[in-house]
Amino acid sequence: MRGIIVAHALALAGCAELRTPADPLGAIDVVVGEAVRASRAPLAEQQATLARAQQAYAGAPAPNNRLRLAVLLATLPAPMRDE
Repeated sequence: MRGIIVAHALALAGCAELRTPADPLGAIDVVVGEAVRASRAPLAEQQATLARAQQAYAGAPAPNNRLRLAVLLATLPAPMRDE
């Protein structure tokens, strides 16, 4: 019985360790900062930033790439979203 409890505790601890990012607020800060800079940039830079985010998401649809693309699509002007 004790072995089963220890095994479950180790399994849960391992899962918790894998899911906890090192600095989740730092990652969000970077994404929001990029979106603010892009919104203030000229149209060509906005397009380039959006294209990079789309390529990153297409290459690896990880949560951080999804967040980056979503924030840019929500922040940039409407013509950028229609393309």
